[in-house]
Amino acid sequence: MRRDRGAGFTLLELLIGICILVILGAFGFALISQVSQRTKVVVAKTSITQYVMLLDVVKSDANYYPPAINETLESLTYTAAPTGYGKGWRGPYLKATPIDPWGTPYFYNLIYENGIIFGPTQCFRSTPPKYQDFSFTATPGTGTLIMDNFELTACSVILNGIEIISESEFKVYDLHVEKPVTLLANNILSVRARSNKKSYILLGVTAPLIFGNRTGYIVGSYGSDKTGCGAGFAKDLIWITGQAGTDF
Repeated sequence: MRRDRGAGFTLLELLIGICILVILGAFGFALISQVSQRTKVVVAKTSITQYVMLLDVVKSDANYYPPAINETLESLTYTAAPTGYGKGWRGPYLKATPIDPWGTPYFYNLIYENGIIFGPTQCFRSTPPKYQDFSFTATPGTGTLIMDNFELTACSVILNGIEIISESEFKVYDLHVEKPVTLLANNILSVRARSNKKSYILLGVTAPLIFGNRTGYIVGSYGSDKTGCGAGFAKDLIWITGQAGTDF
């Protein structure tokens, strides 16, 4: 049956047209969302770079990198010098604790670069899960094992045959752990991770801790998932003293 000229669209034609618009809209939304996430990654990387420069300014002023408050850069907002800092502090260096483009504070922790014996080294789950051994030398005596956990939920850390961190101690989002250890002349650090393949820990071992030795740091963003680890736009953006991380 022919439709008269000037007649309106049929219901079927209208439904087809609506479906086409919905499909085009979905593709457009996905594209806009992807562009938005890419922009946020660029903004986060740029901001981290700026905070790295600012941390160096603080160290130049006060002779030490600022303390990590709640594992964030909150101390940069202090007007008065934090405990242990004397002359040279010129705060506040920032008006507010830095927040990344996904609404989560940038994470920040100190490491001990002067006196560092091992690491910090990224340790992932092996396939199949098994102990991975790392060897290093040290002056015999006391030291500290430092762990930053990025969403590993099951892992065992052994130093020279002694379990330092057991699997039962691992909890999601527990980021920073420091434990005293006994160092030998030749040391074997063994790690066995049994968690998501994309999850990992940063492990380091230091010599006896002195406040002045706190000259290293880890600063970064958790990405779009707002938690440690992740892939794609959810990858952690990490800067370790003097170098950008592998996903930076």
